[in-house]
Amino acid sequence: MYSKIAVLAALVAFAEARFGQEGTVQGVISALGNFGNAGEAATLAGASPGVLLGGANACAKLELADQIVATLGNDPEVIAAAAALVAAEKNFNPFAAAIPTICSDASLPATPELRGIVPLVDPAVGGSDVENANSATSLANPFNADGLSQADVAIANGFSNFTLQGSDGSTAAPAGGNAGGNAGGNAGNGNNNAGNGNNAGNGNNAGNGGAAATATAGCGAVRTLTTVVAAPTQDTGNNNNAGNGNNNNNGNNNNGNGKNGNGKNGNGKNGNGNGNGNGNGNGN
Repeated sequence: MYSKIAVLAALVAFAEARFGQEGTVQGVISALGNFGNAGEAATLAGASPGVLLGGANACAKLELADQIVATLGNDPEVIAAAAALVAAEKNFNPFAAAIPTICSDASLPATPELRGIVPLVDPAVGGSDVENANSATSLANPFNADGLSQADVAIANGFSNFTLQGSDGSTAAPAGGNAGGNAGGNAGNGNNNAGNGNNAGNGNNAGNGGAAATATAGCGAVRTLTTVVAAPTQDTGNNNNAGNGNNNNNGNNNNGNGKNGNGKNGNGKNGNGNGNGNGNGNGN
């Protein structure tokens, strides 16, 4: 029982530490009281916790960073405070989401000195070691961000375990991972379709014009009846043995020599077995 309570208390303390870290950035901005008009730094500092909350838009902190520079000037100390906000970790509720959001608006931040900086992420997120190291590096030496959003810069430098979020609130997954999955899926489907094509049109033995001669013994005479079986024409498929006119029209009956019993025209072209073998056998 006591061990469970201790674990729960540790989790609560950790959550409070993670969700309370926005206060650090707030203090840095508050220290800019010597810049701009009286009270402006305090007002900007007061807005900073809100843009780092889990429910805030990921682009909001970049807009606020631009506002800090526009309001207080571009003194290195002001730039450093604004950059700290750009790089700050944005909270997210792990019970509602498994990964953080990063701004996908390529126009933000608009301040040149703030571009190319990537944010810190929760250490519990996969790949956070790479991203957090990149964040520290980018504060000193920003990455190339020409035409790129903060999300694009993060992806370009090896971190993509997050959700992209635009200024309008729209979200999407990083393009790289989805593209690979779709390509693999489509390739697999193509192979299946190709395999199905192998079964198309096996018209074996189609159109065997088998002209079977039937000899009927009569009183004093033998009549040969020819039954013609014509199979349907099949244009599609591998017509193996197609149109084999089986000239079974030999009118040589034991009860008489049926002359002219050769089943001519037994060539089953295109599967039409025209067995016109008329056995005119006069059995004398």
